[in-house]
Amino acid sequence: MSGEPHAVSEVDAVDWRMIAWRQTALHCVEEYLEANGKTNHEILKALDAFNELWPESASEHEAPAEPPILALAHLMIKDEGFFNEALEDAEVSNDDLDLTFSAQVEVSADIAGSLKQVSLSSGEDLVGQVFKVLMQELRRKWRKPRDC
Repeated sequence: MSGEPHAVSEVDAVDWRMIAWRQTALHCVEEYLEANGKTNHEILKALDAFNELWPESASEHEAPAEPPILALAHLMIKDEGFFNEALEDAEVSNDDLDLTFSAQVEVSADIAGSLKQVSLSSGEDLVGQVFKVLMQELRRKWRKPRDC
C-alpha cells in the first residue's frame, strides 16, 4: 500500500478539463433553450441529443470506440494545454490578458453569446455551434502570440 487513500487515484483520474468544457457548454445550451421559449419536451429532446453526442464520459457510451465529439473535445483540450505550455515557456511580457493567464477556452469563447446569434433548437445543431465557437476561440488564442 502506497500510503494514499484509494480515492486519490480515483480523483486524479477524473478529466477535469473535459468536465469544465462540457458543463459550461451544457449550461449555455440549457439557458439558450429556456430563453427561446422552448417547451419542456423540446428542451428534454435537445438535451438528450446533446448528452448522446457528448456524454459525460466515454464509459457512458455503449460503443467500444470513443464518440467523435468526445474525441474532438479531447484533441482541443490537448491543444489548449499545448498553448498554455507554450505561453509559460515563452514568458511573454505583454499586457494582453490572453497572453497573461492560462487559456480556459470554454470560458473565453462566449458560447452563450454565440448561441444568441443563431436560431437552432436541435441538440445536434447546438452541439455543432458550441464546437464551432470553441474552435474559433482556440484558433484566436493561437494567433495572438504571432500578432505581438
